[in-house]
Amino acid sequence: MTMGETRHSPMRRIVVRRPKASVEAEYFRALFTDFPEAIMLKDGQGRWQVVNRAAVKLFGLDGGRPWRGYTDAQLGALYPELKPRFDVCAASDERTWYAQRETQGYERAPDAAGEVHVLAVRKIPYFRSDGTRDSLVVIARELRYPAAPRERLRQRQEELETILDSTSTAIWYKDKTHKFLQVNRAACASIGRSKLDIVGRLDTEIFPDHVDLHRETEHEVMASERPIWNRIEKLALPTGRTIDVEVDRVPYWQGSNVVGVIVFARDITERLRIETALRTSEERYRTILAEISDGYFEVDLRGNLQFYNRALVDILGYPEEEMLGLNNRAYTDPENAQALYQSFNQVYRTGTPFSAEWQIIRKDGTTRYMDARVSLIQDEQGNPTGFRGTARDITQRKEIEVRLHFLAHHDVLTGLANRSLVMERLASALETARQHQRMAAVLFLDLDRFKNINDTLGHVVGDQLLQGVAGRLQACLSASDTVARMGGDEFLILLPSISAKDEASQAARTIVDQLQEPWLLAGEEFRCPASVGIAVFPDDGEDQGTLLRRADIAMYQAKESGGNTCVLSQSGMNA
Repeated sequence: MTMGETRHSPMRRIVVRRPKASVEAEYFRALFTDFPEAIMLKDGQGRWQVVNRAAVKLFGLDGGRPWRGYTDAQLGALYPELKPRFDVCAASDERTWYAQRETQGYERAPDAAGEVHVLAVRKIPYFRSDGTRDSLVVIARELRYPAAPRERLRQRQEELETILDSTSTAIWYKDKTHKFLQVNRAACASIGRSKLDIVGRLDTEIFPDHVDLHRETEHEVMASERPIWNRIEKLALPTGRTIDVEVDRVPYWQGSNVVGVIVFARDITERLRIETALRTSEERYRTILAEISDGYFEVDLRGNLQFYNRALVDILGYPEEEMLGLNNRAYTDPENAQALYQSFNQVYRTGTPFSAEWQIIRKDGTTRYMDARVSLIQDEQGNPTGFRGTARDITQRKEIEVRLHFLAHHDVLTGLANRSLVMERLASALETARQHQRMAAVLFLDLDRFKNINDTLGHVVGDQLLQGVAGRLQACLSASDTVARMGGDEFLILLPSISAKDEASQAARTIVDQLQEPWLLAGEEFRCPASVGIAVFPDDGEDQGTLLRRADIAMYQAKESGGNTCVLSQSGMNA
């Protein structure tokens, strides 16, 4: 190293690694800028926001002319030689906004020299959620024709005819005198005449009927310079046949002037026939559903009501305006809702209908019972989409069943368990006591002076006394104990689980004390004591018959002792 040299470290290359997203953004930016077709983005007020290089050139804004933030009208005022072109563009934009959908077509756009260029234009409007205009995307390309005007016109005519003939929609143009200027192949097929036999004729020659109505609408389109979409009309054909058509009419523009009307007609005769038949069928279906007393429902897979008849409204008790979308959880308690879910899930998995009964809760809080049959709804591909079914209010039947069940197991006069029910519970109590090595007790009770009360005060007072005795007995015992009326003035008390005989004796003494309290019935005060016999499992017997017999013997022992007492069964009593 010589004098004056400076030592440096070896040079290192700095590589900037862009995130993948940045590379893609640069790629699409370059693609947008160099795309051969003109692309423009305008905001909802028509102000130019973003354009590519082809658009700048197409509109004559190259050379550094400002454009961002300007409307077509402002650009036309700023560059008067380009005003006709911007006027055409603005008018086309407005037609697209009004149509509220993507439009495609051709525009004749004059340049600064006055030469007319034909542009193939596609415009896509975007709206905000509140329906106001947001932005408009414009894509345009110039159709290049040979220099000779006649050849250029021929090619343009062929392109238009190819486009028109490629659709099944009947299309024709008419000028302001209602003379046919052009028709496509579908229109000729519908009308039943050739193009040569239609073009150049007035509409009165082709459609002699209904023509006044057609002209009225067409005058409105031309006067307002706005399209009218989706009108349903009758069209009388030259063949004598009348068809139903869905018609769109749009202004026929040449430059910035409306010179006629373009008609798009779709034959919907068969569609309307099918719709009418379907509507008739649905009306018949709804009439049947309205007349039947059973509720009908259709729900989605989440159990939300989608369709129902009046009978279901009456069953559920909800206002009709609250029914649509109502979920089954709104009218079922958690237990029934879970059972309902399992049943519907089974139908979903197997496709097999099911019938079930469940309790519902009406809007007013009252409960009812429904008997329902539910099946699966499937789409054309066999995929489940929901459930349908019928429901019948069976509350009255359930109440009768409950009442019959109650009467089969309870005493009608006192509401206590009857002999049948207490014997079932005694058998169950003995089995449980054996398994857990515990005691159970049976108390046999008989009123000491009941016959005298019946004879002196009458059977009505006697029945009132029996009902009062039932109430006092229940008040002395726990919820797990059972009090039964065996007949007449005899009662049986089951204590299903005790730890010692003293518990049974104490319960019996409490009962005797309570029944010794005076009674006031029919204005008379009197006493009606009772005698109680006690038998304990397993000491006094290990089966129902033995325990009942020994409790009965102990009760008679109590009566022989003077009554108003309780006696515990002893081993010598059997003798």
